[in-house]
Amino acid sequence: MTVSVKFSLDGVLKVDDVEQTITTNAVFKVQWMDELLKWNPDNFGGIGIKVTVRLTLTRRPTFILLNVYLPIIILSFLNAAVFAVPVDSGEKLSYVLTVLLSLAVFMSTVSGMLPTTSNHTPYITIYLSCLIVISTLSVLMTHSFKM
Repeated sequence: MTVSVKFSLDGVLKVDDVEQTITTNAVFKVQWMDELLKWNPDNFGGIGIKVTVRLTLTRRPTFILLNVYLPIIILSFLNAAVFAVPVDSGEKLSYVLTVLLSLAVFMSTVSGMLPTTSNHTPYITIYLSCLIVISTLSVLMTHSFKM
């Protein structure tokens, strides 16, 4: 008996990073011809043929490294670099505010990438929250020294 199995992925309809789901259109076709073996669902309580499909997906660690961790490291250094800007330059407050806003926008972006059904708070969210608190304190301290 010859069994022909064909699987074709017609297209990816939707990728939801937050829910970690992929919606696709696909066709799974199995064909064989055996005159002696014919399936009659009535003989088995109306049960049809069961097909199990295994799909293995792999994560892309380079994507997360370049698009999440690298910007966080750069923003951390920029946040610490505020102390290198001279107070008399007049640019310290605008620099601190720019870093604070960048952290807030990036935290919003990262939180949109994380699953909402998590049982605990991810370490990256805790770290970004600490950076925002430090940056806010820097803004307050810079503003108070300017007055």
